[in-house]
Amino acid sequence: MTFSAIQYLNKPYPGLEKKSEIYRISIVIGIFIFLFLYIFQPFYIQNYHKNILLITMGYGLVTTVTVSIVNFVLVKVFGKFFNADNWKVKHSIIRSLLNIFFISICIWLFDLFVGGEFSKSHGLVEFILYTTAIGFFPITAVMIISEHHLLKKNQGSAKRMNENIEKQKKPVRDKPSTMVFSS
Repeated sequence: MTFSAIQYLNKPYPGLEKKSEIYRISIVIGIFIFLFLYIFQPFYIQNYHKNILLITMGYGLVTTVTVSIVNFVLVKVFGKFFNADNWKVKHSIIRSLLNIFFISICIWLFDLFVGGEFSKSHGLVEFILYTTAIGFFPITAVMIISEHHLLKKNQGSAKRMNENIEKQKKPVRDKPSTMVFSS
């Protein structure tokens, strides 16, 4: 069996249907961004801000809000494309790239708003590259975890449906029926 990128991209993937799932994933990504930036302080972030705790919390909050808004807007505007029933790996990749793009813009604007030197000395394109570098790991982790979780949930639903179908089946008679016609 050979690997085909097209086949992989068109592979069914459990889509996010509930608002609570989108909120939960948004919060998890925001917390990861906060913790990652606060603990590791990449890209010399400590040189650009005095209060690292508040700034990294702000980055996490901006990320959470942006991911939530982007996902709800995408579903509303492009509902047919983002239909959970026809969801595929390629849809998740496109959604992730759009999230990274909008997170980059919002964090860059947030950094400008709070007077951060980082956004002043680095352009938006560079910010997008940094955000992509940081966002790659949590997005990949969320995709793997959500695929596992949603696949288990969907398999459980399918199992319950099959059990209900089996219960509703009429028993098959062991003996053939005979019909008698009389006049």
